[in-house]
Amino acid sequence: TGTPANTTIAQIDGVDRIFEEDYALIGNNPLTIENVTLTGGNCTNTTSNDCQFGGGAILAGGLNSDTLTLTNVVMSNNSTGGTAVGDSGNNYGGAVAMEAPNFTITNSTFSNNTAADGGPGGGVSFVGVTAPAGGDVFGSISITNSTFTNNVSGEGGGVWYQVEAPYTATITGSTFTGNQANGTTPPGEGGAVFGDGEGTPPGSATISNNRFANNVAGVSGTGLYMEGLSYNVTATNNW
Repeated sequence: TGTPANTTIAQIDGVDRIFEEDYALIGNNPLTIENVTLTGGNCTNTTSNDCQFGGGAILAGGLNSDTLTLTNVVMSNNSTGGTAVGDSGNNYGGAVAMEAPNFTITNSTFSNNTAADGGPGGGVSFVGVTAPAGGDVFGSISITNSTFTNNVSGEGGGVWYQVEAPYTATITGSTFTGNQANGTTPPGEGGAVFGDGEGTPPGSATISNNRFANNVAGVSGTGLYMEGLSYNVTATNNW
């Protein structure tokens, strides 16, 4: 916890992320980060720093109660991606890679983050189901009053997520400008947001009162790209 004006945590070794929530994989380890800038994460060392799991600045989730909450956080100039190309683990989440359970983002800014080599989620990658020993863990993602600017990935330039029913994705009151989904493998879909309703039945999404401007998708959906059989998406009052 810090104050927005004077607290910055910078990774300077050039090959690692800044935070890993539950390194020992014991569960029941909720993490809240607030009022701080996180910058310079560049998780590319897959030999000793477990960057094969993604997350340029933060790797989180995976076990019960390993929730992540970001409030008044600035995440800038973070990146991830090793030698693998495409939809592979070490390329997820230029700033944050999160698996279930719940991920909450409020009043935060993501700028100039990159998921390299065609990876998904230039700012944020969220997988709403994971399967550790002991049974599946599920979760939802909520993004409120936040800004995503000039983030780059292969798919979901600002945000990339998957959710399963009855869990949800909620994005409200946020601004997405200048983000890019420029991949071809995976496809360049969702310049600002890529959403996937996995499972039977699929999860649901509510996307409302957001601004989308000047985002770029190499293939489809400069603002939003939603996929999933019978995926229940409500999008209102976006412009």
